[in-house]
Amino acid sequence: MVLLVSNCSKTSNDIPDCIYKKVREMRNNTTIEEIRVLVHNGKRYYALVPGCCDQYTVFYDEDCNYICSTGGISGLGDGECTREISNAKLIKTVKP
Repeated sequence: MVLLVSNCSKTSNDIPDCIYKKVREMRNNTTIEEIRVLVHNGKRYYALVPGCCDQYTVFYDEDCNYICSTGGISGLGDGECTREISNAKLIKTVKP
């Protein structure tokens, strides 16, 4: 049996530290207004939602791997979001 351990510890908000690191990295280009925690088939996703116009909402999985983005000027993002993201249910919203 192999035990996989993520190097991404959780904060008191149950948000991985690496998600907060992504928020800090993005602050050079945009302001993240909220982090949305979503779940689908037992897997968590984190949406980093910008505070203003024509910017991307970026999705990461629970291991902080980039999944896709929505929004932007076209509203379509990068076109990579799957049904898994579309069908994910919102658990909570956290202010970064």
